[in-house]
Amino acid sequence: MIRRRVLGADHPETATSLNNLAGLYRAQGLYVEAAPMVMEAVEIMERVLGAEHPNTKITHENCEVLLAEMKEKGVAGPK
Repeated sequence: MIRRRVLGADHPETATSLNNLAGLYRAQGLYVEAAPMVMEAVEIMERVLGAEHPNTKITHENCEVLLAEMKEKGVAGPK
């Protein structure tokens, strides 16, 4: 990913890109591909911005929605 290369793995914009790409994959039904991306985005946001930052909360909510949708559709989630 270009943002990871240019900004680094611990940059909030890198996490935003991961979150956005995960959302695109989710919309396409590519849940297995989306899950690790949004989970990594949450980890980065929490580490860099803190758990109470609005962007972290939004990313965390996106992760919860994805995992709930995976469970609802019977798709195996991450371990």
